[in-house]
Amino acid sequence: MNSRPLIVLLVFWMGGAALAPSALAQSRATPESVLVEGTRDDLWVVETFKQPDGAAAMSVRERVDATSGKWREIAQLEDRPIAAAAVGNRLAVATSDGWRLLSSGSSFIGPSLPNGRVIAGLAGDGDALWALAGPSAAHTPEIFRWTSDQGWALMGRLPVDAAGGAGLLAVRDGAAWIAYVAKDRLYVDRPGNDGAWQHLADVPAASRYKLLPGGPAPLLAAGDAGGQWTIYDLSAKPAKAIQHAKISGPSDVAISGTSLRIVSLTSDGAKQIGFDDFGRGARFGPDTIAQVAPPVGTAEWPSYVLMGLMTAAMVVALRTRTPPSEQTLEKSHLRIAPLGRRIAAGVIDAVPYLLANIYVAHNVESGSYSGDMIHEVYLPVLGGLAVYVLHVGISEVLFGRSIGKFLFGLKVVSVDGTPAPAGRVILRNLMRVIDVSAVGLPFLLILLSPSGQRFGDMAARTLVVSDVDEEESGAGEGEDDNPSAGF
Repeated sequence: MNSRPLIVLLVFWMGGAALAPSALAQSRATPESVLVEGTRDDLWVVETFKQPDGAAAMSVRERVDATSGKWREIAQLEDRPIAAAAVGNRLAVATSDGWRLLSSGSSFIGPSLPNGRVIAGLAGDGDALWALAGPSAAHTPEIFRWTSDQGWALMGRLPVDAAGGAGLLAVRDGAAWIAYVAKDRLYVDRPGNDGAWQHLADVPAASRYKLLPGGPAPLLAAGDAGGQWTIYDLSAKPAKAIQHAKISGPSDVAISGTSLRIVSLTSDGAKQIGFDDFGRGARFGPDTIAQVAPPVGTAEWPSYVLMGLMTAAMVVALRTRTPPSEQTLEKSHLRIAPLGRRIAAGVIDAVPYLLANIYVAHNVESGSYSGDMIHEVYLPVLGGLAVYVLHVGISEVLFGRSIGKFLFGLKVVSVDGTPAPAGRVILRNLMRVIDVSAVGLPFLLILLSPSGQRFGDMAARTLVVSDVDEEESGAGEGEDDNPSAGF
């Protein structure tokens, strides 16, 4: 039998399976927006991606080590962020469904604002969270403060000039600062000694703006739709523009440690440029600070369809191969193994791989996952797969059967019923890598195969069989005689 068509199809399938996900990743999600928050010790980046179906997916990343530049993902949410703020060593993120405190390994869903108010802005002050409640038909814009022991408390209302629209909130020295656009100017107010709002500064109106109260001097960042950011020193009278930076892509500004950072999000990654915490000094960057990894969504179905078409192409070609003769097997007192026993044996053999996947899934669901894909996902799964392939392959080379097959009276033979050579056994087991990476599609191949062979059996010209004497004695009584996965 000429094996050239099989080899060509195998290379095509493996190449397509490897290249399709990376090609489709470019179209499955696009960067939409980014929020950046920082403290003296921490820095967070909230990346929002738009899925092809219009839904949003959010990835929250935390800097682990400023020296090495290592980052980790601490949360994925299927929503768009409204605002974010640092609360101690945790990040508060508000969405249309409420707000939550996020950190590595934990997620706390916070209580709603009083009277069903909706959060329009957030600010952090140590372990306290401040929220700006947007205007509604029944309420004017108000400011609330939350602590874990006292809950939400009303702190005041916005000035009359800001009451008609949403403003921006920040906290400095325990007091709320607000920024808002009115009369074609961008205003910054803070509470005076008498509790009334005191006008601090005003600058030209901007489409984006952010108060940066965490540095040595209070700063205001104002940006336009073209990506031009201007940094104003609010301690100067009047406020003075001290820095200009042109940024491409969605961007945001924060102060972390002793530097002011402007972070932008592109298809190649989240990048930063920076200055000192006064907004001055020599510019550094752009540096990549976090690899873009759009959360997996419903847009992955094209990769499954593509692999399915490739598998179907192999089915058409492989069905032309001569099936084993039933008379040949009967002469050796063998029979194609029943479905139930083959599935049971396959599950037992695959325990190392299944346990590795359960371990990874448990870490993700429990919040223990830190975002280190190499050490916390790939290595455990590949380790489990390696143990699975090695223990089955070695057992079948030495004894003609694996542990699962031994328990259920099955063994591996050549298509003519003779013991399978070691080379064929090794080949059929190496093909397990394709079986587990194809998300179950090889089962279609097994059902269409004349002799119930999975792809590894077809490639190696092997069968999984049971002794006729064992089945007639009742070992296979009541079982389905249809072929199965041939694990």
